[in-house]
Amino acid sequence: MSIKLHLPSRFYYLYEGRDVLEVTGKTIAKCLDELVRIIPLMKKALSYASGALDPHIKVLVNQERVGKEGLAKKVNDGDDIHFVLGTA
Repeated sequence: MSIKLHLPSRFYYLYEGRDVLEVTGKTIAKCLDELVRIIPLMKKALSYASGALDPHIKVLVNQERVGKEGLAKKVNDGDDIHFVLGTA
């Protein structure tokens, strides 16, 4: 199972200037766990602690905003996950 995580442009430098990372996982949370394993600094960059993201960070799966299910939302092979950084 391969999911594409699209990193916000301000974080490209954390992944050698690349904007897309392929991970595996059955939920957004599992994909984020793998992202943090590969790029540990992303935990702080995305304020990803205790299974939650900073409320100013929106998550889109296949260009649709994630609803109530949040990070528990199931993802499928070939899905695209985008992180959109809001402003405080």
